[in-house]
Amino acid sequence: MKEIIDSKKIVTFVPCYEIGSRKFYNSKFYFDEMYINFQLALIEKFSSLTQYDFIIKCLKNFGFSKIIKDWIFSKRYSNILYNDGRLIDSLRKSKKAIVDYPSSAVLECEKARVPTLVLHYDELKIRDTANDSLKYVQLKKFQDINNGIEIVKNFLLEN
Repeated sequence: MKEIIDSKKIVTFVPCYEIGSRKFYNSKFYFDEMYINFQLALIEKFSSLTQYDFIIKCLKNFGFSKIIKDWIFSKRYSNILYNDGRLIDSLRKSKKAIVDYPSSAVLECEKARVPTLVLHYDELKIRDTANDSLKYVQLKKFQDINNGIEIVKNFLLEN
């Protein structure tokens, strides 16, 4: 497994784990299917952003975690490290974090004082004031995979 290079900008990505949704998302596809496709597309994009090292922080023993781990190891990315350890350990090394679904990881990112992008899909209703008390977290709604990738690229370009 590759080691993180301290001289690069390190970003932690926290993908959500499967929900086991039996309902169609947006009447087009299953929620879990949409999310795993989005996560793999993001990881593929990360691999082209060689000015960064990415820590992909997954939960142990979840179906999505195994899929993502197998994907990363099969692709042998030079700037991506799979991690299923403690989130705080990844955050301590990171300049930024990306969370693809509002979860308790957001609170850990805030406590670690790491600038964090939290993505949420269009159908998830979040109160406008939800972000008011968070200093390091910004919530962004994405419409589809390409739009989500564009939002992530813009976040990474911010100082």
